Amino acid sequence: MKKLFLLCLTLLSVVSSQAQLAHNPWEDSIVTVEITRQRYDMGQPWTRQTATDVKNGVVIDGKQILTTAEFFNDVTLIRVQRNGRGRWWTAQLKWADFHANVALLTVDEEKFWPGLKAAKFANDLKDLSLVQVVRWRNGNMESRKAEFNEFTVREGKVSFVPSTSVTFSSDIEGLGWAEAVVNNGKLVGLTTSSDGRKFNVTPAPFFKRVLEAQAKGKFTGMGYFAFTWQQALNPDMHKFLGWKTEPKGVVIIDIPPQEKKKDGLKVRDLILKVDGFDIDIQGDYLDPDYGHLMLENLSSRRHWAGDTIKLVVWREGKELTVDYKLPKADYGTDLIPKEVFDREPEYLIVGGLLFQPMDGAYMKRWGADWKQRAPFRLAYYDNQSKSEERAGLILLSAILPDPVNIGYQDYRFIVLDKVNGKLISNMTDLATALESPKDGFHIFEYMNGSNIQKMVLDAAQAKAASIRIQNNYGIRGDRFILPKQAAGH
Repeated sequence: MKKLFLLCLTLLSVVSSQAQLAHNPWEDSIVTVEITRQRYDMGQPWTRQTATDVKNGVVIDGKQILTTAEFFNDVTLIRVQRNGRGRWWTAQLKWADFHANVALLTVDEEKFWPGLKAAKFANDLKDLSLVQVVRWRNGNMESRKAEFNEFTVREGKVSFVPSTSVTFSSDIEGLGWAEAVVNNGKLVGLTTSSDGRKFNVTPAPFFKRVLEAQAKGKFTGMGYFAFTWQQALNPDMHKFLGWKTEPKGVVIIDIPPQEKKKDGLKVRDLILKVDGFDIDIQGDYLDPDYGHLMLENLSSRRHWAGDTIKLVVWREGKELTVDYKLPKADYGTDLIPKEVFDREPEYLIVGGLLFQPMDGAYMKRWGADWKQRAPFRLAYYDNQSKSEERAGLILLSAILPDPVNIGYQDYRFIVLDKVNGKLISNMTDLATALESPKDGFHIFEYMNGSNIQKMVLDAAQAKAASIRIQNNYGIRGDRFILPKQAAGH
């Protein structure tokens, strides 16, 4: 009888343990997010499709859902699901910032919230020994152990602004869609990308700072360092600059035109300190929370756009302090904007020649790694800066074959320079130039290095062919051009 009694106690203990394990406490804080949005075919910009993407979200204070900003452009419907199955609830996007990669959702229906628990943010990431990744998968809560690898600084998923990221390893597959990374009952961060077993996470302290600043109306956007620097690993570099003690710092090699100021940074400045932190010859500083990190992180460590950071530099034999005002991250500051959100793609067709803005949305036809895969003559322009005369680029992306353009039909991916003698920087420039043919002809001139330098079309024939071309190719109109302000020019 005693053995039977002990066996019953053991079975009861096992059943009790299984019951406790059956309910993961994060089940009450993790939701599934479904985003329906318009997706445009950049090869045929007059067409559109509907795309649906699924990611994860975490319930936080204030009846809000925290997730990453990816996919929240051109949105038509957002739905969320609790408990990994069952009813979908219509959600609203409260706020998003793509450069910070942060989005906040809410659900107006009060019946959605009972039983859900707001997650608590980890205040620091000093203890990462019990980290797990949790998410809903096939209606069940999946939880896997993750191992800490390193703290790094990397560009955002949809931004060029570098900030702190944490790399982990795990056997869980398909990460990168805002899965929650947790430790000791607190949120460590949200996943942003993965490569095999390794995955990257935006840390919870960063989310917390952004949300607190946004709630107080103090979030002015992500700032960044617009200058370019190189490591000073060779001792002769310091000798050349007149630095005679222990080598330290990095050298500025380029400053964009908008950053060149009389009392600002100069090319060949040796950066010794940024925001009070010493910079080593590799361009790193010692972060009190994350160890050695690249100096780029100091633009977002405790600052937002518009803040002034003090940089100590060595210039012409003297140590100087320069006040550097952080510019606001803006996709429109580049000659080729990295992203274009929440607007229909522009295009113009004349005589079957299809012209489009050269921007990130178009270049991603070659994939996320388009800088390596796109035609070299196009990727080359990614390293070019805007100028007063050239604020953007227009591309001959394709030619719709028609008798009016015989002889040109095989040309594409050529950057436009001038039309009818007028320099072209945007679609409005192009439309305006086409109003003034030269002696009855449209003259298209392309950038140096193109495999054709000039095209000529009879203006009257091109206009007469417009309806024929639209009908033959199922095009709803020969152009869509946004007003200059809306287009970001």
